[in-house]
Amino acid sequence: SGTTFRFDHNQACVALKMSLHIYDSQGTLVWQGERSDTPTGYQVDGWHWDGAASGGSPLGQGTYIYRLDIETPEGRQASKTGRLVLLH
Repeated sequence: SGTTFRFDHNQACVALKMSLHIYDSQGTLVWQGERSDTPTGYQVDGWHWDGAASGGSPLGQGTYIYRLDIETPEGRQASKTGRLVLLH
């Protein structure tokens, strides 16, 4: 189970530092990840989250909130927040 995040951006061929945070419905951080990528186009595709908490235990069905933060080497930043529903 889990989900794969895909997102568009306007920084092709630029090294992007990305962090993804997942929160439960009470606002408690349940998972976080970091990754760097230099996409050749305007999309980052395939950041998979397995639906488990940071410690590896599976999370229950429900609505979760995600926050994606991106930073370029020049310090430009952007973020996106949204909701996802985890089903088993």
